[in-house]
Amino acid sequence: MLSIGGVQLSARLIVSVTNDVALEHATLEALKSAKVQNPDLPQTILLNKLTTPTMVLMTHTPKSYLNIQNCKKRAVQINRIDLEEIITPSIVYRDGSEWELHIYDYVCTAKSPFVDDAHPEKTLQNYNRLMFDFYSQLGITIQFKEPNNFMVKSRKIGYCDQQFIGDAYIWDTCILQDFPTWVDELYVNPKHLPSNYLTTLKRELGRYVSDAEITSLVRACFERVFSKQLEEGSLTDFEEQIQASCIDKYRSEGWVYNAIR
Repeated sequence: MLSIGGVQLSARLIVSVTNDVALEHATLEALKSAKVQNPDLPQTILLNKLTTPTMVLMTHTPKSYLNIQNCKKRAVQINRIDLEEIITPSIVYRDGSEWELHIYDYVCTAKSPFVDDAHPEKTLQNYNRLMFDFYSQLGITIQFKEPNNFMVKSRKIGYCDQQFIGDAYIWDTCILQDFPTWVDELYVNPKHLPSNYLTTLKRELGRYVSDAEITSLVRACFERVFSKQLEEGSLTDFEEQIQASCIDKYRSEGWVYNAIR
């Protein structure tokens, strides 16, 4: 891997499409845990998509926020994601019409000039440039609304989040292609209805943006913004070991019901 002044000039790209929510969660844990344990692993960008209709609840979200009967009627799975830092109750619908994007980097300006834990606001701005470029290439103008939302006028089209964990830095966002008209049926509280506050690429452009176009554009924008070449790769042996060690946890029914009040 080429470098100048200790800065890596290439990064690993992993594209993951699965119908197994447990596998997706285990993959996220593997990449995060491996990066925290070994920050010198190459910068990694993960593009992942879950194709099975699933309601994903954040850690502090009670299942009373869901219309359980309509979830069963629509054959929508229920799972949760372990994000203790998100205190506000939140639910995300996933069904193959959304990509998640995660970047795993190093907290060291000599190795990653975009990350500076002494200035988290600047770091977030640096990484958010990726999405401003992405939407601009599609002809969509977005604004950033504190604390972590990408907006098109009054509607949310995505979010961003960052974590500093030891010498590891993790940045996350999502890309909404579309969502079904009936998805509102899965929610109880009217203020959570996606049709009331979300927008999508299809809504803004009047067409469905294909997976191939999105992955190609994300790659081009990343290489332009970060001045690095993306090389397609897969999990390391160590990451696969972590993935295998935790997947049963995510497949257990208790992962949904014991931890959600």
